[in-house]
Amino acid sequence: MKIRRATYQDSEQIVSLVKKVLNEFGFTYDQKTSEADIEDIEATYLTDNGTFLVCTYKNKIVATGGLLEINKTTYKVRKMYVDQAHRGIGLGKRMLASLEEEAIRRGAAQLILETTDQMKAAINLYLGSGYAVTSTLTASPRCTMTMAKTLK
Repeated sequence: MKIRRATYQDSEQIVSLVKKVLNEFGFTYDQKTSEADIEDIEATYLTDNGTFLVCTYKNKIVATGGLLEINKTTYKVRKMYVDQAHRGIGLGKRMLASLEEEAIRRGAAQLILETTDQMKAAINLYLGSGYAVTSTLTASPRCTMTMAKTLK
């Protein structure tokens, strides 16, 4: 399995994976609000001092993760999703580590993210990776908590 930077050609598979995972947790894909950012990955992530990574297996995208600059020292982790059939083998941990390494390379001192209490495995991953819950206020309508991590 390989983690690489996403391209425009990946858009269809990224949207498909996000829809699949959201449906699994009872959420609806909404291209006008929460998912507006992945409708044009290049404009949102790749041209505005961010990045979007995908993990591929046999030419299929099985995990995603984005990084957006909030300010020069703070970045936001976005769209961390792993296909259900590929969970439990460390892909989420590898993706998160790749995003953290990229944020550090860009000079970030802090990462923030939002998640929902329905995604227990993701919360455990974040807590185990040094993130702490900082608020129940979120920008995303489906999220229930904000988490943050100070980078070294």
